[in-house]
Amino acid sequence: MRLDKYLKVSRIIKRRTVANEACDGGRVTVNGKIAKAGAEIKEGDVIEVRFGSSVSKYEVVTLSEHVLKADACGMYRVIDRAARSGPWWLRPVGARASDSRTTRCFIRWTAKACCS
Repeated sequence: MRLDKYLKVSRIIKRRTVANEACDGGRVTVNGKIAKAGAEIKEGDVIEVRFGSSVSKYEVVTLSEHVLKADACGMYRVIDRAARSGPWWLRPVGARASDSRTTRCFIRWTAKACCS
C-alpha cells in the first residue's frame, strides 16, 4: 500500500493531498529514511511524522484499503508522541493558545520598543 493512502485510511493525516504534501516536504520518514508519497508500506514498518513542533512515531499493524472510522486506530500502534521543547519565542505561532498569545504580546512589545 502507498504511504499517502495508508496515512489517509488510518486517519493519521486527514486528507490524502495533505499526506502527499507532508511526504513531499520531507516531514514523513519510514524506518528512519525520508519517504516519498508512493513508498510501499508493509506491516512492521515504523512511520515518523512531524506535525509542526511535535514528532509522532507509529508502527504499522495492519494494512487495509477501506476501514471504518472506529476501526482506523487498530491499523497502527503509537510508539512515541514527543513535543519538541524549546524557548517560547522559537515555537511556531499558534501552537497553543497560550503560546500564540504570548508571542503576540512579545511582538507588540518589541514593536513599541523599536518604534518609540
